[in-house]
Amino acid sequence: MRRILGIGFLCLAGAWPALQANTFTAGGSCPGDTRSALIDDNPPWRCIGKLTLPNHRFMTATLVGPDLILTAAHGLVKNGQIIAGDFVFHPNFGNKQNPTSKTGVVTKIWLGTFTPDRRNTLRSDWALLRLDKNLGDDYGTVTVEDADAASLSRNPQEYASSSYDTDFEKATAACWQKGCDFVFLDPMGFLLHDFSNARGASGSPIFYFAGRDHRHSARIVAINVGERSWKHETLYGVPFSKAVANVAVPSHEFYGTLQAVLAGADDAAAISPLHASP
Repeated sequence: MRRILGIGFLCLAGAWPALQANTFTAGGSCPGDTRSALIDDNPPWRCIGKLTLPNHRFMTATLVGPDLILTAAHGLVKNGQIIAGDFVFHPNFGNKQNPTSKTGVVTKIWLGTFTPDRRNTLRSDWALLRLDKNLGDDYGTVTVEDADAASLSRNPQEYASSSYDTDFEKATAACWQKGCDFVFLDPMGFLLHDFSNARGASGSPIFYFAGRDHRHSARIVAINVGERSWKHETLYGVPFSKAVANVAVPSHEFYGTLQAVLAGADDAAAISPLHASP
């Protein structure tokens, strides 16, 4: 796949990072594949990072608490069990404004489902992970807003996202995009969106800004979890349709658990990856 190389600069508070437009058409509300290289060392962008997995794969995750990250569940499990080994979070990974980054090892996991690959559990494809360090104190955190699928599908908004995509600079740095939207909610509850994503983008946040100061006003309303059509890894150059689209999990699915975990009231439900079966 052709990669889109963005031209960026350090953004000021309340401003968007630089965005390079192109001529690809993905359909939906987005004019095409508008991904561009992320070069911005301010929140919320630096709160997003790469989560490396024990099987040498990776996903995208976001700091939503001092020691808590949000991502998708499907990369963490295999055959109904959590993959054994170290899950390591690299916040702000590859950002040219701040090339050095600290890392955090996952110590506890809360899962929406152990079977996220099944159609009737895809809406539960989310995970909250506790780290061994309070990286949020250094990089900041992003607020999660309680939003359900129905409200997101009928209320257009200028949403943004950032992710580590295998077809964008080989995921050595994050890309970002804005202006896409949630396009369709089907009878099975699939929330479809027209952001351009590829492998590695699973778990990436979809958010909007509630105020002019972007450093403190980002609100996550959903996460990207994959593709509706397994024949396409991404909407890159593929016309959007109800059959070929990227899928999101609305924040309402994990908001209650997140609040309980932040309050320290749900530790009994956590799983340690160190004791998981391969």
